[in-house]
Amino acid sequence: MNNSAYALFGAKLIERGYCAVPAVPGTKVPGNFVGGRWIRMADWTRRYRDRPPGDREVETWERAAAGGICLIMGRASKGVVAVDIDTNEGVAPVTAALPETPVKKRGQKGETLFFQNPHGVVSKAFTLIHPDGRRQRLVDMLSEGRQTVIPPTIHPDTGRPYIWTGDRELADVDPE
Repeated sequence: MNNSAYALFGAKLIERGYCAVPAVPGTKVPGNFVGGRWIRMADWTRRYRDRPPGDREVETWERAAAGGICLIMGRASKGVVAVDIDTNEGVAPVTAALPETPVKKRGQKGETLFFQNPHGVVSKAFTLIHPDGRRQRLVDMLSEGRQTVIPPTIHPDTGRPYIWTGDRELADVDPE
């Protein structure tokens, strides 16, 4: 039995209406298992723009060891978008300014909040530029052409799984 994150939850997420593809083990990037090894999936933004993976793709990925889960945002997942807060200090003020959502996750720091928006949101990054010129990413709006890694994928920097921090998990709710 394969206990990878994708083997455990990939098909269930797709059945719910999400576009879930595997993450290359030890990374945050979509991947494909070809010839017994993982490679980066270069064309995921085109291939899964409007549709989830097919049954044959899912079956191949479920057999591959160690694959994480990338959730493709926007139309492919029936309008699901995310607000990715990249600092611990930003979680309270950003969540206070947004509607409540029961679906949230955490990796190394900050938190990602999931929402449904069938009209789409433009993907955008908000970056703080410090007086010394150093740039610090604060918040990302994730929609069309973007993806996020979801639990229980192993975070590449901490070696621990991403976790759900809200009352619900994506696999337990329909995108609508």
